[in-house]
Amino acid sequence: MRGWQKDMASSEVKGLSEYFTALDPIAKSRYETKITYQGHSNEEIMLPDPYALKEWHNDPLSWPDLSFGDIYTYLIDTPGIYTRESLKAYKSLEAYEFFLSGHVKPLWFHTIDEDVPFCFIKGKVIPSQRLNDKPHEAWVCLRKKEATVHCAHCTCMAG
Repeated sequence: MRGWQKDMASSEVKGLSEYFTALDPIAKSRYETKITYQGHSNEEIMLPDPYALKEWHNDPLSWPDLSFGDIYTYLIDTPGIYTRESLKAYKSLEAYEFFLSGHVKPLWFHTIDEDVPFCFIKGKVIPSQRLNDKPHEAWVCLRKKEATVHCAHCTCMAG
């Protein structure tokens, strides 16, 4: 696997966050899988850890043209709690209500690098039960050209 910022002498990927280093081995493996993609010659390339990136921007005009359909496809194709029926009635979902009530804080964008076909959007989400607790940190990795969701992650219990 080719890492984002790999030190060839030690073969260790640099720039991983404290969040990543604190994960148990199984969770680390799942997290690494999320931020890995197939390069042009089918080589596995690891993206940088979004929790370790600096210089995020708050300019939605620079985001890829993400649509509800792109999010819908990701949520249906990824194992989880969402069904076709629940997403058709998305305004009745608890998550939508949390968004409307201000649980999602401003979103930030990182293009990673011009040569990398992906970018990240991140934000903080106030927990639904314990409003005074530290916000969860969520991110989404998008394909720049297609504006499709590659993967997503959150520091909440569900990940």
